Amino acid sequence: MSSAPLKDLWASWISRSIIELILPLRPAVACAPEWARCPDLLTLAFLLPPFLPEIRLFTAPTYVPWKERRLISAHVGDDEDLDIPAGESNVRHDGFYRLKENAHITAFQAHLHNLGKRQCLGAIFPDNSKEILSCADWDFGWHIVYNYEDTVAPLLPKGTLLHVTSWHDNSDANRWNDDSTNWAGFGQRSSDEMSFSWVSWYELNDEEFEAEVDERQALADNNNN
Repeated sequence: MSSAPLKDLWASWISRSIIELILPLRPAVACAPEWARCPDLLTLAFLLPPFLPEIRLFTAPTYVPWKERRLISAHVGDDEDLDIPAGESNVRHDGFYRLKENAHITAFQAHLHNLGKRQCLGAIFPDNSKEILSCADWDFGWHIVYNYEDTVAPLLPKGTLLHVTSWHDNSDANRWNDDSTNWAGFGQRSSDEMSFSWVSWYELNDEEFEAEVDERQALADNNNN
């Protein structure tokens, strides 16, 4: 049996455990308990019993620089010129929003009212190519935010035009429709209509954007091998 003091054995076990916990998730540095030593790194701060004062820093082989980002959440593609005739079941409207900076999209949520049927979020790139990013059927009883996984989150260059396409159903087939004989247009009431997307993203400078694009391409190439 080892003659090492109990606290030394415990320290060794904690060190191994912390590193084994972090590495499968993301290479990082864990600072404890003086986490202020590395404020620019992804940090795991935790409490230690007072009789282990010598434990200060557990370092994994590599680390990931941590940068605080401002998450932007805005409604985009607003269309207030809505014309939804009585009895029509598939009325389409389109709205647009131009990104001024490179963007990593994190979430999408359709926003319609009682007559909403479906919404799609697309992108028109600076070279005029187009891509559908997400589509969601709409039920007024469910306002769902769709969060993208990091590995598939849209990466959009500055100048990209977000294209929001919405469909409304003003027929008897829509269970949320109080009166299919009424025309509907834009307004604040649930019986009025809206058409836009809530979209969340953070901005990237050109160097950061290229790095994320390259990382995504490398992941795709690896998955195809």
